Amino acid sequence: MWAEISPYHLVLNDNIWFKGTNDEHCKEGAYLKYYDTVGVYGYPVNDKKHGYNPEIHPAQQIWFRNKSRTKPGSQYFWLMFLQDASQRFGDWDGSPLYGQYKIAFSINPDIFNAAIFDPLIMNIRIAHRDDLVTREFSTYRKDCDNGLSHTLVVDGRKLVTVNEEEINEHDLDLGIQFAEVTKQQDGTIQGYVQISMVLGDYDTDEIGVCVLELEVIKDKKKIKTAID
Repeated sequence: MWAEISPYHLVLNDNIWFKGTNDEHCKEGAYLKYYDTVGVYGYPVNDKKHGYNPEIHPAQQIWFRNKSRTKPGSQYFWLMFLQDASQRFGDWDGSPLYGQYKIAFSINPDIFNAAIFDPLIMNIRIAHRDDLVTREFSTYRKDCDNGLSHTLVVDGRKLVTVNEEEINEHDLDLGIQFAEVTKQQDGTIQGYVQISMVLGDYDTDEIGVCVLELEVIKDKKKIKTAID
């Protein structure tokens, strides 16, 4: 399966993630090597120019582990949300473009001593942005609570805390929600940390980019997240 997108040329030619981007396509860079695992989300198509090869094109969301910073107990990931700027897809990539990341978690706090239980921590930083207009769309910019730190509390226990960097002006660039939270019979709490964003105001060129750096701090023995 191939994955392809043609982002805004300034991002294509000058970025820290995909070096050597030219007619030979992306080469190995600082963060990705051959045989690394990459997640993509977008439109599944058959590309006529590539022999009707099955592709995800445009691949609007791309995510992968930042191995250069990951260490035991603290893992880093890049989460990308992009508009295709090739002007080949019409409304598929037209403005505004709505996107979400939903990071699954599963925690059973009942099997641990409440006095020593540490919540799952997610720290989110906007590493790159162009035409990020979430603030203009109330449904997508809405957080589960006020401020830049958001905590899921169940039965008086803090289970998950999501921290946004302070540069997120007026707390309007991203929408943070805890979604589809359920409690299983054995006491396990599972759900999603939902990160919402919008690229491109109405009738603007397709130059939108939002790249997030996500740090996940957890004890693997206690907590599972789907991004692993």
